[in-house]
Amino acid sequence: MRTSRTTSIGAVALTLVLSVASTTVAQDLEASEPPGEPQDLPPYAAIEGKLVFLGVPGIGAVTTNPDPPKELWRDWRAAGRLETNDPRLDVEGILNQNYMGFEPGYSGGSVRTGIGRFANDRGSWAVESLGFNQPGISITNGTHLALAMTGEGGYEGLSAVLFILPAGGVHDWEVRGVIAPAPLPEPPTSVEAHEE
Repeated sequence: MRTSRTTSIGAVALTLVLSVASTTVAQDLEASEPPGEPQDLPPYAAIEGKLVFLGVPGIGAVTTNPDPPKELWRDWRAAGRLETNDPRLDVEGILNQNYMGFEPGYSGGSVRTGIGRFANDRGSWAVESLGFNQPGISITNGTHLALAMTGEGGYEGLSAVLFILPAGGVHDWEVRGVIAPAPLPEPPTSVEAHEE
């Protein structure tokens, strides 16, 4: 009788242990994040990272002038990947730009404007850009860009403002900026004269 009681107690204990273990495993499974982005990302966050250059998929027309600007480059398409501390801005895409170069070649200084689109499997970003190169520094080493980004798809309602700064190497750029939980504000419609 004593043996059957010990066996019964052992069976109950084993059942309890297995029950607790399976409950713990089930809780662990429920608590794990779904694949993709964490759900607890801050709505307004600082962004840091880098821009990785992936190549030039196309160059449109290049016009040369006798006076400044010396060259006008239209539809200069650059492919790149943003790698940042926020998965919403770990994206890849194309920036299509028009340049005005003030000396022939890539190191005479330039100003530029552009539009683009960057995306990952969760959403995309429409991009407007302004940029420049200082004179005497090549495009590959001296690019400075400001990106105004508007979220689309899974990123609808978000915006981001990023600065792309040279980081010291060829095709090596530092990224700094913010992501915000609202669209960018519209600019004012007029400028009033300053009164003294």
